[in-house]
Amino acid sequence: MQRELARMQGEWRAIAGERDGQLRPRAFLEALRVRVEGEVLILELGQRRQRLRMILHPELRPKAIELVHLDGKEQGEVWQGIYALQEQRWRLCLSPPNVPRPDDFLTRPGTGRELLLLEKK
Repeated sequence: MQRELARMQGEWRAIAGERDGQLRPRAFLEALRVRVEGEVLILELGQRRQRLRMILHPELRPKAIELVHLDGKEQGEVWQGIYALQEQRWRLCLSPPNVPRPDDFLTRPGTGRELLLLEKK
């Protein structure tokens, strides 16, 4: 787990994304700021900032992740997901709270799934 976490450290930029089967607009991707500090994932979009503790399960296939909200009204909520790290790219597919972890990197209408393709800055 520590090796995976070490590879995630630093700043990332979103190069592609989907939610509920719909492509995320280019403006959204360009505005999204993603940073990993220790085991905390920090997402910033405009004035909104979210800090989430990452719990990695690299031994599972596909590799699994839980993101636990650390602040605000979402504090304690858990997003379950899967991820893949390849070279300088990080693919992340998440289900909303109280929804089972995805088993593939696809979003579909009505699932609430979020898919991001990130590239290391």
